[in-house]
Amino acid sequence: MKKYFKGFILIIFSLIFIIGIWYINLRITNNKNVGIVFDNKNIETKSERVINETISDYIENYYSHILTNADKVFEAHKSYSIEQKDGLINVYIYTLVEGYAFANGKFGFSCGGSNPALIVLRKDKDKFTVVRFEQSKDGTEYGPSIKKMFPRKYAEKAMEDTGRDLGLKTQIKSNSKEWLKAQGRSELLSEE
Repeated sequence: MKKYFKGFILIIFSLIFIIGIWYINLRITNNKNVGIVFDNKNIETKSERVINETISDYIENYYSHILTNADKVFEAHKSYSIEQKDGLINVYIYTLVEGYAFANGKFGFSCGGSNPALIVLRKDKDKFTVVRFEQSKDGTEYGPSIKKMFPRKYAEKAMEDTGRDLGLKTQIKSNSKEWLKAQGRSELLSEE
């Protein structure tokens, strides 16, 4: 009886050990690319501002070649998360892009759109460079493409935000007023 009891205890401890090693390996494998997650409390205000400016500048430049009937392209975005992963910085955003044009003595919206996007940045000293810009696909691929690009909890938020007023249009309108003023233009901002 004592002999069987010792064997039973040895088997139980072996199983616990194997399950423990398996669990640790599973956690390491699933989290090997997670990196450090920053939120507004942990990221330096200056870095966050520079990241947001880099993103807006990049997207405005990108769309200025696509929205050719616009005189000026403006961008505003909502950030869901900024994650450092494999030496790069992933920024998960919902972006609104609007092209504005001059017409009939006014300056106003002419074209644009919105969608979730992933921006991958590389940091060199205090400068950030866009390495990749990936946007959600249209139609039936919309949801699956977001789920592929974003971590689950941010994908769900981005899909919930689709079509909602996130204050981005107000930000763009403000940016367009500032731009007009800086250009010394006298046109009125269209209220469309």
